[in-house]
Amino acid sequence: MAARMIGVLAACCLAATACSSAMEIGPDGIRVRMKASDLQQRLDRAAGFPVHRSIQPLGSIEVDSARLVLEPGDNALGLSMPVKVRTLGRSWSGRVAFSAAPGYDRDTGTIYLHRFALREVQGTGLPSEISDLCAGILTQALRDSVKRVDVYTLDRGNSRENAARYLLKDIEVQEDGVAFHLAP
Repeated sequence: MAARMIGVLAACCLAATACSSAMEIGPDGIRVRMKASDLQQRLDRAAGFPVHRSIQPLGSIEVDSARLVLEPGDNALGLSMPVKVRTLGRSWSGRVAFSAAPGYDRDTGTIYLHRFALREVQGTGLPSEISDLCAGILTQALRDSVKRVDVYTLDRGNSRENAARYLLKDIEVQEDGVAFHLAP
């Protein structure tokens, strides 16, 4: 048992060092934490802003940036984005925010997002009743069409990731970051 705990601790130390995250040991096990600022930096690098997408024949959407929003009460990660939409000869600019809950499938070692919700639709000249109605309809459409989005699958060939695959218990969104709970 002691050898197993030392192995777990060593794997956690390596993982925490590799991702520059804080590690906490408590009565409920080990937690590896990623700060919101680290997550925001990774998001900015991965997205490659500005993003311009053509949705032919309807028009186009442009997103200049995205701000990470942590929603610990719902255990959800969110994005708030200023958008510019051009469609059918008209332009609209505003803000869109959505969220999704993180999850973990221990059998496959996959970290995923689910329970998607459109939280906010704002636009210049768009009445709040219309934006609330749009958010409700789009949330239901999103939940009906996208059940789960796989974010990352831990690599069985990588010894650290393979160890984390069996140790990761759950993912918790907190006020200032995300905690990965590892089994004791």
